[in-house]
Amino acid sequence: MSGSGNGEAATGPSDESGLVSAETAAEAAKFDAMGDEWRAADGAFAPLHAMQAVRLDYVREQIATALVGARGPLASARRPLAGVSVVDLGAGGGLASEPLARLGAGVIGVDPSERAIELCRSRAQGFGLPITYTRMDAAAAAAAARAGEAPFVSR
Repeated sequence: MSGSGNGEAATGPSDESGLVSAETAAEAAKFDAMGDEWRAADGAFAPLHAMQAVRLDYVREQIATALVGARGPLASARRPLAGVSVVDLGAGGGLASEPLARLGAGVIGVDPSERAIELCRSRAQGFGLPITYTRMDAAAAAAAARAGEAPFVSR
């Protein structure tokens, strides 16, 4: 695993980097083949789109509940997650990462699908969202976070 932190999040690691296992890469290839389907509200990911509002309300409520005792009420109604860091593991098409960033959270989106990460980076840049997307699987993400490696270093 590379600990350089100087471009992996911007360009995405290759399978040879060890950040995506062969087994996970094979599974991710199925999602790569789906291309832009992530964003189609009536497509293959329609169930995610249908529950999006409920899912985000739940995440926001859980974050608020966890932090109220630690640092008082959340920042502002417009950006209530300002100052909160979130890792969206299995970020897919950025369906959770983007709204969490709009609510003020510092978001790291992690997914083994190269195509999904490319699409997410492009969308985030187009909307001016400060999301760090990186390509790796869950095991590599957990190891990098424990080691304090990019992209999981303090901002």
